[in-house]
Amino acid sequence: MPASYDPSLVAAAYYFAIGGAALGVALFAVERYAPQWSPRLTSLAAALLGCGSVLSAAFASWELTVVIGLLAAASMLMCAARINAFHVGLQWAMSPPAVASVLLLLSLSAAAYIRIVAAPCADDANLPNMVGVHFHCVDGVVGLTDLGRQLPLIAYDDSPQVLSETERAVLGSEQFARQIIRLAGPSTVCNCHGWVYTGGRFAIQGRYIPDLLKDNGYQDVSDPRAGDLVIYRHEGGAVEHTGLVRMVDATGLVLVESKWGPLGVYLHPVDAQPYCKDHKFYRSRRAGHVVSVVPKSSAPESELPALAYVSVGRIDELEPALAARRSRPVQSPIFERPILRGPGQRRS
Repeated sequence: MPASYDPSLVAAAYYFAIGGAALGVALFAVERYAPQWSPRLTSLAAALLGCGSVLSAAFASWELTVVIGLLAAASMLMCAARINAFHVGLQWAMSPPAVASVLLLLSLSAAAYIRIVAAPCADDANLPNMVGVHFHCVDGVVGLTDLGRQLPLIAYDDSPQVLSETERAVLGSEQFARQIIRLAGPSTVCNCHGWVYTGGRFAIQGRYIPDLLKDNGYQDVSDPRAGDLVIYRHEGGAVEHTGLVRMVDATGLVLVESKWGPLGVYLHPVDAQPYCKDHKFYRSRRAGHVVSVVPKSSAPESELPALAYVSVGRIDELEPALAARRSRPVQSPIFERPILRGPGQRRS
């Protein structure tokens, strides 16, 4: 994916491509057919757009603020172009046709950015990686492995609009057509790791997953079955994605349930996901995959066996403590996940 892709920048490019082109054409028309009105109209346009930029900064998004500000600047330049004190070269560069030409050029460049950079990204398999970049730490609570190692918990800051647009682009791509079953919509509460290891209450960064697997007694297996984990890794070995095996049929088809960052939760074949292809299956003798979540003040300082094999019921009893940060209330699991089993497959 092009590194310059940004959903907010795409929105700004849309605004500027439309607004800049409309204003440029209007200025050309006024200068050509009603030059006597040009000074007044450009001054009025600059004043209105300047006020709009201030209001947008106060009540709207930064993208719209920047675009309106640029259009206001273009109008003010047209006004300044009529001041005789400027040098001849500068006056020519700031002449109404020159300013309008630059404005149209920038608008066409914005349209080209949308066509060349943003549009291809809609079909790019790595599009989910462009969300979930901004997050905050959850105060007051930590996760614990079975050996007492602390797991910092986070939550995402992506806007619902960006998540909805990104999910629509991902699920609409040819790569995932007729392969994905959507189980739950986008949520900033957790990611793929948090969906499995905290029951959907928090997110965990991938760098902590190797220690979690080690402390909780996971071993890689070659015969996956319902209830096992699937861990996706980069070529360098870093953990990128966690999924939960839901069904293995007689033909070897493996269906996995996983949450794609702050996007939704999906049921998909093991290879039909937007992350790396290198994966291994893991199994543990512990009761389930959910780790202990406790107030940070009560977390052990050393790696001692603490709160191992705590049931989900025990974790739910800690709910008042988990809601210590009022601005980030703890939510219940997003989706109750039944285990799907093929014919003749026994409970693990």
